[in-house]
Amino acid sequence: MIKHFISRLEKELSAHPNKAEIILEYKHHIECKLDDLFILGFDEEQAKANIINELGDPKQIAMQFYAETKKPLILQLIFINYLLFFTGILITVGYFLNITLFGIIWDHLVEKKLFILNCYFIFWIVISFIAGKQYGFKNEWRMNNALFISLLPNFIFMALIIFIEKFQYWFAPFVNHSFLLLCIIITFLFYPVSKLSFKAGILRGI
Repeated sequence: MIKHFISRLEKELSAHPNKAEIILEYKHHIECKLDDLFILGFDEEQAKANIINELGDPKQIAMQFYAETKKPLILQLIFINYLLFFTGILITVGYFLNITLFGIIWDHLVEKKLFILNCYFIFWIVISFIAGKQYGFKNEWRMNNALFISLLPNFIFMALIIFIEKFQYWFAPFVNHSFLLLCIIITFLFYPVSKLSFKAGILRGI
């Protein structure tokens, strides 16, 4: 029953560029769901029938993947992160040009840097959870791509801070040793934690 479903889905997705990844996600989801249903007392046939009924027709599933390649929330996630990143660049430039308003903003950001970092980390967790709940495992590959694209500036910026002395001088008010270490840890936690949060959202939405 499950093998027939997967076989049909593979056939329907034959022209999709992310076919292999989608199929792997479905197989993983089915395995997890089977384990959950076995714990609840379903026998194998009942569990498989329940899952097939829940997933629906492979043709309709494939049509959903072909019909829409962009998801508004995921695009908004990318846009928001890049907006925050370039806003930070603007504030930095304004500060070093001795523009009073940007100087005030800079000082306030330095004072609240730990709070801002924590809020930013929580933002990623929450938005990833919402995306997982809203879009489900069918769109996990999209979320993975969005996370990579969104977080790329973060990783590049962190690398510049670590390896280029000029950047360390510019951002000296922010990057004392303890805070720099915390930033490095959180930056590299963004991707795996966001993926875990997305998966938690998927499970919550099932």
